[in-house]
Amino acid sequence: MRNVRLFWQIFPACVGITLLATVLIAWLATTTGHSFFLHHLEGEIRERALLLEPTITILSKGDPERFAEFVRQTGRRAATRITVIDRDGRVMADSSEDPQLMDNHGGRPEVARALTGGTGYAVRPSRTVGESLLYAAVPVEVSEADRRGVLRLAIPVTPVEAMLRALNWKFAAIGLAVIALAALLSYISARRISRPLEEMRLGAEQLARGENGQLTRIGGEGLSIEMAALAAALNRMAAEIDRRIRLMVQQRNELEAMFASMADPVVAIDAERRVIRLNQAAATLFNLPAGGVQGKAVEGVLRHAELLALIDRALADNSRQDERVRLFAGAEAVLLQTRAVPLRDEQERSMGVLLVLHDLTRLNRLEHIRQDFVANVSPELKTPITAIRGYVETLLDGALDDTDNARRFLDIVLRQAGRLDAIVDDLLTLSRIENRDGHEAIALAPAPVRPVLESAVQTCAVQA
Repeated sequence: MRNVRLFWQIFPACVGITLLATVLIAWLATTTGHSFFLHHLEGEIRERALLLEPTITILSKGDPERFAEFVRQTGRRAATRITVIDRDGRVMADSSEDPQLMDNHGGRPEVARALTGGTGYAVRPSRTVGESLLYAAVPVEVSEADRRGVLRLAIPVTPVEAMLRALNWKFAAIGLAVIALAALLSYISARRISRPLEEMRLGAEQLARGENGQLTRIGGEGLSIEMAALAAALNRMAAEIDRRIRLMVQQRNELEAMFASMADPVVAIDAERRVIRLNQAAATLFNLPAGGVQGKAVEGVLRHAELLALIDRALADNSRQDERVRLFAGAEAVLLQTRAVPLRDEQERSMGVLLVLHDLTRLNRLEHIRQDFVANVSPELKTPITAIRGYVETLLDGALDDTDNARRFLDIVLRQAGRLDAIVDDLLTLSRIENRDGHEAIALAPAPVRPVLESAVQTCAVQA
């Protein structure tokens, strides 16, 4: 069934109901008025007939000419057609026509009713006078034999019909005015109902199109309580949706900024194993354009068996997966700490994987450097410590009594302590050299080589 606007559902119904009510009222008023006037005429003509009945009874037993003249004169003065009919239906006298030329009236319904002793009424056109007449017939005694006859009076109903037609025209005019007024009021009411709904529809379409910058505000002035409450609820809903959309846009922008500024490569993959997006670090690592891989299959983007297997496990188990992966960026090997985190919807169903890759190459290289450094520095630290320990033990074993040797041994201990201090200074200097941000200048000056060589000979002599 075809949808119709609310206005065309309300307006024709209201106008139709008003039109039907107006027609029914007009019909009822017309029929009631017609019945009222007709009943009033019937009573009036019956009273006339009853007033004439005694005179007609007396004159019908006398001279027929006098009787016929009385009927003619009385009918003209009373503007009423008077007809006297015997029980056989023969017209004895008539105020408007020659009785000899008139048909038998025994079959007339009002005459037949009067012959049975009642009062008969009928309304029909008269061929004699050429207009509609109201007939009323009462029983009456006629002729010397007291035979029952009928006295029938008739008056024209044309004036009544003309008055009723004029009344009908007035009813029609009033009805048209009422219908026009009802149509105007129905139009205004239908528009007052449908216009807020139209505004609500436009506001909903704005929200559906995402045009939340200038939302349509629905006014509640002049509306019904229910429509005003609905408009207020929709306005609140629109404001809340607008607030949430703005919050979502803000959060999305924050996430976009965070995603783009991450130093670690990040790749988002959906449940169909298609790339949702990747940040600039990931694009640089895999040598890809940052904006040209969305929607592509992950196999055609990453092309690394271990990473693809990690993604498959995360999608299958819907759980976090961690693994170290080594790959080559050009000719250089890169060690990555890889973490695949499932993306879940509100029902905790898997909707994809977020792949985060942390570059451990520099950290691994620094670890190797640290190990080499410890291996190289340990003997340098151990040599002077061993020398100091050896000479101190010699002194404790009795060399303190030999003044010359004791003084020489103490000189050696002092030099070895100085060497330890020099090693520590060298380590600090090395730290400053590796620290690119250091601002302290390293002092360089010429120094004699002999003391260094003598110190080395003494150290080796102690070990020997």
